[in-house]
Amino acid sequence: MTHWRTWLALLLTLAFSCGEQELTQLMVVVDTDFDLPEELDELTITVTAPEDFSNNTATAIPREEDLPMRLAVVHRSGPLGPIQVKVDGFLGGLPQIQRRAEVFFVEGEVRVLRMDLLRSCQGVSCSGEEACGAPTCTCGAEGCRPRRVTEDELPVWEGPTRLDFGMPDMGPVDMNEECVPVEEVCNGEDDDCDESVDETFDLMNDMRNCGSCGNLCDPSPTRGSSMCASGECTLVCDSGFRDCDDDASTGCEASLSSAATCGSCEQTCSGTTPFCDIDTCVAECPVGSTLCTDSCADLDSAVRNCGTCGNECNDAPNASPLCTEGSCGLRCDTGFFNCDMASATGCESNLREQSNCGACGVSCEADFAMTSCATGTCELVGCSPGYEDCDGDLMNGCESNLDGDPTTCGTCDTVCPVDPANATSVCDTGSCALNCDAGYRDCNSDPSDGCETFLGDVESCNGCGILCDGTTPVCSGSVATGFACSADCAAGEVDCGDSCVDTSTDVRNCGACDNVCPDPMRASPTCAGGSCGFTCDMGFEDCDGDAANGCEADFSSTSDCGSCGNVCDPVPNGTVACNGTCEIATCSGTNRDCDGTYDNGCETDITSDTANCGGCGVTCMVGNRVGAVSCVDGSCVIDDCDAGFADCDGDFATGCEQRLGTRDHCSECFDSCGGGATGRCCDGSCSC
Repeated sequence: MTHWRTWLALLLTLAFSCGEQELTQLMVVVDTDFDLPEELDELTITVTAPEDFSNNTATAIPREEDLPMRLAVVHRSGPLGPIQVKVDGFLGGLPQIQRRAEVFFVEGEVRVLRMDLLRSCQGVSCSGEEACGAPTCTCGAEGCRPRRVTEDELPVWEGPTRLDFGMPDMGPVDMNEECVPVEEVCNGEDDDCDESVDETFDLMNDMRNCGSCGNLCDPSPTRGSSMCASGECTLVCDSGFRDCDDDASTGCEASLSSAATCGSCEQTCSGTTPFCDIDTCVAECPVGSTLCTDSCADLDSAVRNCGTCGNECNDAPNASPLCTEGSCGLRCDTGFFNCDMASATGCESNLREQSNCGACGVSCEADFAMTSCATGTCELVGCSPGYEDCDGDLMNGCESNLDGDPTTCGTCDTVCPVDPANATSVCDTGSCALNCDAGYRDCNSDPSDGCETFLGDVESCNGCGILCDGTTPVCSGSVATGFACSADCAAGEVDCGDSCVDTSTDVRNCGACDNVCPDPMRASPTCAGGSCGFTCDMGFEDCDGDAANGCEADFSSTSDCGSCGNVCDPVPNGTVACNGTCEIATCSGTNRDCDGTYDNGCETDITSDTANCGGCGVTCMVGNRVGAVSCVDGSCVIDDCDAGFADCDGDFATGCEQRLGTRDHCSECFDSCGGGATGRCCDGSCSC
């Protein structure tokens, strides 16, 4: 069986390489709302080229953390379509769901074809020209729709291209000669090009790769749980159950409270002692227990007879059943948690999802960022196109706009010229550029000296290199109306050395010829009524009223944030920034800003706060029969139980689930008085 990562190496190669041209590629993205691998344990994708070219098929063992899955299909030459794409989902070798689409390549572009396997489409029959679902997005209405996907429905792919391991205008690259790094997966190959193979996987303890890559231990065996120990899948039975038939596929099928397997796989109750009381065959059940078929049951705690005889608490994924005071509940397997608090889904989270990263309810999402919680810790995988994480702080995501921020233009370290002459610096799609003041141009294409050319000069009259000579030797006009070569000056204009100017508005001849208005920092000079002045560049202001230093106040600074004199005061346990208003930029150590209040900074230590334990909003709720709780190193713990109860399973989620004073838990957890007529607990003692 091929792991999904090999799908990335599949090529739909049409004829031969086409020489120098833009990459033409289709990125097939597959997602599903089926549970993996409980409802789908195998996926296949088949891509059929137009005309007489052969099919390409890949098969994968899907995993939740791989979603959404991607397959790159590259066009080399020949017709652009139609391409037939089919995705099939199987369980135990039997088909469960199928999606089909017909599409054309878009020449010179990488487009996305979304193929979702939806529960709502299972069993839905569509006509030959239709398919069930919304194959191009998750937002469309579900149901039968045309199988043909139009170009308008194929969004442009914004992630890394060449996921087929090829280079533009070439065939697939020999990975032994040129390694293209991708995320390391368990496949016996050096995916991330660090000269180590599968180094992030522990084959001795990884349930998904136990002993070898892809060897998945049963995630939810009957009445038990699985673990990988020393590279072998091991069945761990729930309390009171055993695997008596030595068949792992049936799980822990035997109840040790039944007469057939009383206390052990070998003991059967019959004859004069036909009933099983804990681990002893008896003639009748002792006081305090109830005879349910062939077992003496404590209806307060027996999972097969919870509250009443025959009321068996159901098994659930990644959990074992629990009976507390006659009510059924769940006890999560090690490493799993019931974040949605729904018994039907069991303990559905391993705290490695985007919405439950490291703790229930802790989100692993960040602005303009692609993140991953595959290790249980939120990590940055990549940034949205045009953005970068320049400050290394995951809290604010990929905060730097490389396409539009002059302080990080194209790269984190590229700063566009500060206060260029007669211009404002801008970042245009990752390259520094100039917005020239009215009446100026950058004629030498050198941003370092700004917009150096005045369009009212005789050698650059209304444009770079336009010379006024002959019968039109002077440059006449104004910044407001534009300039033009003319024979002499118009009425109201003054001849200032081959330039006809309006000295009431001309910044180079303001009030008189050659009276040049100063060009202060972060500002553009003005001339009104023959008097010089200036206007501040956007985002700057003259707060001190001193024309000599121009517009000295930067409204994006923490000293003048959004307005003159608005200082962003320091905050406890954090750093501050200005984004139009003062805000907390980063928090130090284990502190976080959980209340969203600026003045108290990063007020919460998430290692000890019961209202924010391990993350903001993660509350240590006082659960069943719990007296007191605390937060220790970011994890909720039970400090005290109500009188007569104890936390015997060590699981915070189940609270103090065990009532003391029973035969199994007399004075404390697991203080068993044994079975039989003498197996009674009286006033916290087995000596009655």
